[in-house]
Amino acid sequence: MASQTIFTPDDLLRLEGEDKLYELIHGQLVEKDMSVRSNYVKTEVARLLSNAARASASGLVIMEQEIICFPWDPNHAPRPDIVFVKAGRLPPGDLPDGHLMLAPDLCVEVTSPNDRFRDVENKISDYLRAGVQVIWIVVPELRHVRVHRADGTVDVYQQDKTVVLPTLIPNFSSRVGDFFPPL
Repeated sequence: MASQTIFTPDDLLRLEGEDKLYELIHGQLVEKDMSVRSNYVKTEVARLLSNAARASASGLVIMEQEIICFPWDPNHAPRPDIVFVKAGRLPPGDLPDGHLMLAPDLCVEVTSPNDRFRDVENKISDYLRAGVQVIWIVVPELRHVRVHRADGTVDVYQQDKTVVLPTLIPNFSSRVGDFFPPL
């Protein structure tokens, strides 16, 4: 049996600028391949979060940022679709080059038709273990958002419900239906 090559976060940085987008999942490069619908939804969610975060100066919203905050696995650097980091948690001055070296306060994953349930659930588990406070799993096919919190609670918000982030982005409030393209 051939041994698998183990990749590192530095290998991931060397791939920046390639035609494909990768994340590092437990030492293995995994290509991020999103559908047009999922990309659109990701952009809309990021726009809504970013507008509210800027208006309240509550923090920074970043898309497709690999994160390194898993001390139990130094070769794990997933790239959530969207992350939010509260103001004051990043070093002062310019934003760092390279990886985000802390657990975000919010991770958002927008599912695509090719995503496997087990992989999404593993990401949720890893994010919670690393100290992420809130995780949104946005499911375009079902037009809902599943919200996982560090305290163990989980809620599902259908498209007619409103999601808020009072402890992270105090002025953020959005109807879930606003995340999705018109039918």
